[in-house]
Amino acid sequence: MSSPAPSAQRLTRALISAVFIIPAGLALNFTLNLVLARLLPVEEYGVFVFAHSLASMLAVLAALGFATSMMRFVSAYHVNGELGALKGILRSSLQLVCLASAFISVVLLSFSVAPTEYSSGLFWSAVLLIPTAVDAWRESTMRGLHRTAEGILPRQVLLPTLSMLLILTFDLSDLLSIMVCFVLSFAVLEMAGMLRLRALTSSLVPIIPVRRVKHWVGVSLPMAFATLAHQGLTKWDVVLLGFFVGMGATGPYGAAARTALLASVVLRVVNLVVGPTLSEYYHSGQFRKFKSTLIISSAASGALGLPIYIVVLFYPGEVMSFFGAGYDSAAPYLQVLASGQFVNLLSGSAGLALTMSKHQKLYLLIAGLASILSLLALMMLTPLYGAFGAAVATSLALVVFNVAQVLACVKLFWIGDGIHAV
Repeated sequence: MSSPAPSAQRLTRALISAVFIIPAGLALNFTLNLVLARLLPVEEYGVFVFAHSLASMLAVLAALGFATSMMRFVSAYHVNGELGALKGILRSSLQLVCLASAFISVVLLSFSVAPTEYSSGLFWSAVLLIPTAVDAWRESTMRGLHRTAEGILPRQVLLPTLSMLLILTFDLSDLLSIMVCFVLSFAVLEMAGMLRLRALTSSLVPIIPVRRVKHWVGVSLPMAFATLAHQGLTKWDVVLLGFFVGMGATGPYGAAARTALLASVVLRVVNLVVGPTLSEYYHSGQFRKFKSTLIISSAASGALGLPIYIVVLFYPGEVMSFFGAGYDSAAPYLQVLASGQFVNLLSGSAGLALTMSKHQKLYLLIAGLASILSLLALMMLTPLYGAFGAAVATSLALVVFNVAQVLACVKLFWIGDGIHAV
């Protein structure tokens, strides 16, 4: 493996990659959803949204936290020249992720056998789970190696592009053929990505003592629950709406939820680059740079995301009309969900700062409490008010979560002594 590039050069290269790839990927995924919404009946599009959301959430659990911690471990081992430990964590963590995702997939398949309205969604969630979990692990690993573009290209850009090309070329218009096309495209791209990662690390000799595996899992698991709780804030609503109300309501709501995420594109770009940088600044004792990076991420994400938020806030009906007939009713959901996402933008990389600085347990506590609030609010409001209740519950929990993690960062890194707890 080549030695790491200088920090400034590496940061610039990652930033350029992210600035182009993340918006392109988000636009392509949004376009894929537009295509599917127009090709499929509303209820079948709801199955796609339901399955994709459930698989994404369960993949976080199946990845056992390595979808976050690999970025931290790999970056540290690479910089410090601990190549045996680097190879060791690559091998052992991948094995654990594959076993966990296979187990959860089997459980989902067993539940999908019963003939219910959401059995189809459970089946496709099970099919999507393994490639989604492995992709999350691989992306985090590539980011730790400072190969940002190679990490995010397969799922963010190539998957929606290849899927749309195949769907439109072969004129696919039913749920079964479209899902098969999507899953096969995902599997092929993931295999190519894994082969590339293997080529980058093939010369390393692994060191995998049991104590190290326990340490890796011990650090990663809190990150898994924190990430699951965080992702649940924007995906549990789709899943619970499917269970409580049905796939007919999930389709329009899912379209609004995906549109609301457009406002967070800037934060996704910032976090993609800032994560390894925050880790390096903190663990190398560059605390002033750590704090300034955190402030800049918040200011930049809020300012750059504001135009997108304004568009979806004042023209929700026009935006939802792109999905076709039957989706204009989701305009109020879009306004509520986009407002919660804008508060998320204003928080910047506060959550990453906690995770990358060994305060992952505090982040887990904050995310866990916000998730409990989200679940309670969803279970109370969704049966009563349907999709609008789900939107209000989701945005409320997202606001509480982001305000809490910003206050935690202020207390730890500016008021208290958490900045020195290396």
